[in-house]
Amino acid sequence: MGRHADALAIYDSLVGQDPDNGMTLQNRGRLHQKVGNAEAALADWAASIDVGRDRAIRAFQAHLSGNGFYDGETDGEMSDALQQAINRCAHDPACFEN
Repeated sequence: MGRHADALAIYDSLVGQDPDNGMTLQNRGRLHQKVGNAEAALADWAASIDVGRDRAIRAFQAHLSGNGFYDGETDGEMSDALQQAINRCAHDPACFEN
């Protein structure tokens, strides 16, 4: 609906209430990415990976692989190739279109 500032305020509140909720961090990162704030997206995604470890990594691997940003294994292990794919995703509006 285009109400990005309102959505960001809600996510900020949710993260403030539960800073260890990896899904909320990941989703706030997606919102940052959508509005062109790649650095904030990367920070949220790094925090979500710190919280969710292999589960969060697998989610990124699966999503990025399905959208052509990553061609490695979906094994829950962080690699340089995955980090590069995450960085490309943060700067590419098409990353989360699907």
